[in-house]
Amino acid sequence: MDRSTLSALNRAIERHNPFTGLATLEEADLWRGNLPDCPSPHRKAMTLVESALANLEGGKRVCSVVILGEMGTGKTHFLAQVRQKLQMTGQAAFIYIDVQQFHDSTTIRQVLLNAIAYSLSRKGPSGFMQWQELASALATQALESLDTQVKELTPEMAIRRLRGQPQDRNRHWVDRVAEGFFKLRPDIGDPDVVRAILWTLAPAQAPFARKWLGGRSLAPWKLDELGLPQRQGESRESRAAELLEEILQLLGDWKPLVVAFDRLDGEELDDTDEEALEEEWDMRVPVGAMVRLSQSLRALRCSHGTVVLSVMDPETWERIVQPMLGRMTRHLSDRADPIELPDADETVVRAVIRAWLRQFYRDRELIPPSPLYPFDDSQLKALAREGSDLHDAIEWCAENFRPVENDPLERVTQAFERSLNQVQGTEQMTETLVTEALGLGFESLLGTTLDGVEIRSVEQRPSGTSQRRKSLDLKIVANERGQDLRVGVMVVFDERGQRVGNRLRTLCDFEEFGLTRGFLLRPFAREIPATWKAREWLKHLETTGGGWLDVSVEAIAPLLALLQVLKQRQEWGLSKSRILGFASSKGLVTGNPLIRELLRPSNPEAIAANPKADGIPDSRYSSHQPSSDIER
Repeated sequence: MDRSTLSALNRAIERHNPFTGLATLEEADLWRGNLPDCPSPHRKAMTLVESALANLEGGKRVCSVVILGEMGTGKTHFLAQVRQKLQMTGQAAFIYIDVQQFHDSTTIRQVLLNAIAYSLSRKGPSGFMQWQELASALATQALESLDTQVKELTPEMAIRRLRGQPQDRNRHWVDRVAEGFFKLRPDIGDPDVVRAILWTLAPAQAPFARKWLGGRSLAPWKLDELGLPQRQGESRESRAAELLEEILQLLGDWKPLVVAFDRLDGEELDDTDEEALEEEWDMRVPVGAMVRLSQSLRALRCSHGTVVLSVMDPETWERIVQPMLGRMTRHLSDRADPIELPDADETVVRAVIRAWLRQFYRDRELIPPSPLYPFDDSQLKALAREGSDLHDAIEWCAENFRPVENDPLERVTQAFERSLNQVQGTEQMTETLVTEALGLGFESLLGTTLDGVEIRSVEQRPSGTSQRRKSLDLKIVANERGQDLRVGVMVVFDERGQRVGNRLRTLCDFEEFGLTRGFLLRPFAREIPATWKAREWLKHLETTGGGWLDVSVEAIAPLLALLQVLKQRQEWGLSKSRILGFASSKGLVTGNPLIRELLRPSNPEAIAANPKADGIPDSRYSSHQPSSDIER
């Protein structure tokens, strides 16, 4: 990464922190639509919601769904994902209800009406208020009944028309459209509700229309201007009940509806805390509101159905809601066992943070050096190991989202080149270091395919199956076009003939170690005389496709340097994932002659002329030597 790219990334990071204030979502955050799409933690729950919407298409009137999740598993974030999905598809209208607004059983309908009116004041798929989308749909029906040549009236068209006209002409238009709708739908119980919804299309009158629809009072002169009545002699709760029924009927005839209940979470209680458990029965008010709305929806005869979606923690569901409702639990859940959101383990935390960063960089047309920049895998893994939930992880990211002083890959390069110079300068190798370096190289290749050979596992110092306590230095398990490839490796620098022979005899015991091929790694300069018993074992290796590979400082130095950087990573402020990423980008492992020779395909002719490797070897770190001659 060049300096200009690093500078652009750091400027973006300095100017905006995508994690600030979003560890805990408020209702306004849910409606802003600025949360990234991260389906993996919520996939099962989202599938359940999609299935419920599909059931509505099959004619079901109400589908009730409960999603459970411990604190910090992202329940409100999940609802935000549902809303954003509906925003994109236009499949259903969305209503969000924070049940902590319910405190008094005598005002349940007022609170429900206010919550629904507020949700309909938020933007829908068209970018206009859901009230306005509903209004334009009602106007289209009415105008088509008056003139069959009329085309669909979009919110944009209606608002543009009513914005540019005087009040008396707007009043005439609303009267005409309302009259056409009443002729089409004489069953409407309260025509004034339709009239008020139509007024939301007039920018100057929309705030007053929304206020009236929410059950609040308007000044007499404004009521006259809009042609709406002032309700006299009615309690607010009874008026709210009437408005609620009419609005739900019109919504249900327009499109499917998703009603999301959130924040129904009780305090954590001990089994012996009876006094606190008694206090929890105050939750009868919000639970009663949820059931009452479900009952109202089931009583309606609408063209479309409703998904009632509730999120809460498992304890609230098991200890409070289910015992409280008994057989009436079906009003909240059609399933015997609700879906539970996964805990924030390493995979979930990484997926969520990566999604947020992907959107951050995409919006600014920037390409970071790694998907988690300026964080890395080791930091997020540490968060998960410490038991951090999503709330904690996002909060940590908000606090630590800052520019880096220099490119982490540049630090890896500096560390690697310094280590490489040291390794090449000493020209000293040990059996242990070579074994560890090769083991690290193969570990970085796990799950990848090189020249048609897929590396599946690598084991250092594997023991045999018998009780003789013999072991190899390395065992590589791979798959070559459906066939198992199990390669044993011995690194032997010893000058004693008996020692070399014993190690080779162990390597040749293929049955003991489950091998299909074996290699001796030893500098060619350390000869094996023809008189040594080891020569017979070498011939055996060669008959199985293995043999003797040269180990030179030039060939092994890049892997030894990589191993040294890994061991000193804390001093350099680097993570293992970043070091291995550097190795991959430079082709240090895929281009290493020893690695390639140990994984040499049984049928080289089957390999394409120019096989695509994971990384192109960097000429600065390549030995440039041909593959070793195993026939030596």
